[in-house]
Amino acid sequence: MPPLLLSVIRALPSSIQGIGHILQLVNSFLIPRTVDAAVYNDLQTVLRVFGASRPWTAAAMDGAAARGRLDILQWLHDSRPEGCSAESFIAAASNDYPDVLQWLIHHYPELHDQLRCLTAAAGAGHLNVVRSQRPMVNTYNMTSALEAAAANNHVEVLEALRPWPFTMNGPFDAAVANGSVEAVRYLIERRCIERVPRANAVLEMAVRCARKEVVELLLPKCDSSGASRALRSAVESRRPDVVKLLLAKCTFNTMSMSLALDVAARNDDCDVVKLLLEHCTGEEESVRCDSGREIPWGVDICSASADKRSVMQRFISVAFRAAMKRGSIEMVKVLVGKLPSEAIGDSLHEAAACGKHRVVDFLLHECKTRRLDDSIYNSSVGFAVEIAADCGDLEMAKLLVGKCTPANAGRALNIAGANKRIDIVELFARKSGAYFKYDPYKVEALVQAAKDNQIAAVELLSNYIDQPTIEEALMRLPSRGHADATKLLLDKSEPGAVKRIFANAARNGLVELTAILLDHMDASSIRWALMSASSGGHVPTVKVLLRKSNIVSIGCALEAAAMTGQLGVAEVLRDQCDAASISAGVARASVNDQTEMVQLLRGKSQRLG
Repeated sequence: MPPLLLSVIRALPSSIQGIGHILQLVNSFLIPRTVDAAVYNDLQTVLRVFGASRPWTAAAMDGAAARGRLDILQWLHDSRPEGCSAESFIAAASNDYPDVLQWLIHHYPELHDQLRCLTAAAGAGHLNVVRSQRPMVNTYNMTSALEAAAANNHVEVLEALRPWPFTMNGPFDAAVANGSVEAVRYLIERRCIERVPRANAVLEMAVRCARKEVVELLLPKCDSSGASRALRSAVESRRPDVVKLLLAKCTFNTMSMSLALDVAARNDDCDVVKLLLEHCTGEEESVRCDSGREIPWGVDICSASADKRSVMQRFISVAFRAAMKRGSIEMVKVLVGKLPSEAIGDSLHEAAACGKHRVVDFLLHECKTRRLDDSIYNSSVGFAVEIAADCGDLEMAKLLVGKCTPANAGRALNIAGANKRIDIVELFARKSGAYFKYDPYKVEALVQAAKDNQIAAVELLSNYIDQPTIEEALMRLPSRGHADATKLLLDKSEPGAVKRIFANAARNGLVELTAILLDHMDASSIRWALMSASSGGHVPTVKVLLRKSNIVSIGCALEAAAMTGQLGVAEVLRDQCDAASISAGVARASVNDQTEMVQLLRGKSQRLG
């Protein structure tokens, strides 16, 4: 059993130090599993105390080799049987201990992996070890060593590893992937990359992960196709430094720029979009690099300058709309400068439909800044405000209500009313316009609310309407089933308008409204109302008015019905008339050629006679 660690004895409270198994349990968790670390760190005191209780392994010699402690290696070799592992060779090679490596090779040759040792030394840039190990490795088997040297930018090691195998694709890719500028330059100078398709592929990799300097070194080896793909890859990888370099070194056609712009916009990469927009000239038909190589695009869909501008404009428009729908306000601000004013107006209702409040607010300001034509502006805002009402977006409605016309607000009011959104109804009800007689939108909203039995909406709307609108709404309400709404509107009416409302109700055959007002009318108003209802053939209304009508009024009503040939009304009235009234009715009917009416009234007259 190993002795207790001093830290355990000092850390545990005295109250439990007498319980031996607790001390041993804590000690077992803290003490190292082996004594190897004490060996290769040359901790003699630890070895004296714990050396007999802890196991020794090959890791002791591996650690000594990694630290270049040849003396410890020799002592272990002479006094211990554990030996070492292949890792001792790798550690010595990677840490530049050639003497240690040679000693290990001499004593443990069966564990020596020449290629691994060469690769470790090449990656670490240790020339002495590389030179000693290079003759042991076949040229065509040392790709991993070349890759390690190239990845870590060790040009002198690459030179020391010559002669190279036939293909250097792996080392070149490693140098590019790790941004090893000097290694890439060295390999290019040694003509390790000459085929254009290969250079194009490496360039595309470089723009994703390498330093800008590596991309610049590769560009002269590539053609237009490679440059175009590189541009798109740089945009996708969010590499504005590489994009700037490519734009400075190459000239791209409109389609290449458009595709790159589309990717950058979808990534919300404002910096790259700005760079691309600054270089969008729409004048070149192919892509040229500094090398002078050029590959035509075959049938160029952007052959004319106007067509090219159109292609770019379409891509900008698509990118703008996508950014707008995402609510990417910064991208919208970047792209908006390239759009015509009409397109901005058209975009308002799309942004409203997506509920993008900040975008809508910005577009409204942009329209004002550009002084958009009133007809286009009003139409665009009108669509947007109606969409906000239909979507039930109160915040959007608040944003737009001050910018729209009364007609736009009226249509939005009716939409909100149909959707039973009383909060939005109140917002638009406050906005009023100048109309010839009455506000047709509020009339429609009142009637719809009454039909839907939304009395709270009726009451709210009644606070924002004038007398002509109240009267028109009363006339538009169905004749039955809306007494509550009718009474509410009557309470909001001016006292002097009640008789006029009563007369219009009777003339239009509005039974319920007529009945509500009947008890408040004088004999003269009732007579005229009865005559109007009789002339119009409104039998139910006539029956209601008869409750308060005198014989004179009934006679006058019969004459009115006889003049217009209202047989149904005459049948109701004739039973309430005397002979003189019926005779007057016959005379009126005769004058107006109402033959059936004459026959109906004469039959009654004969019975009375």
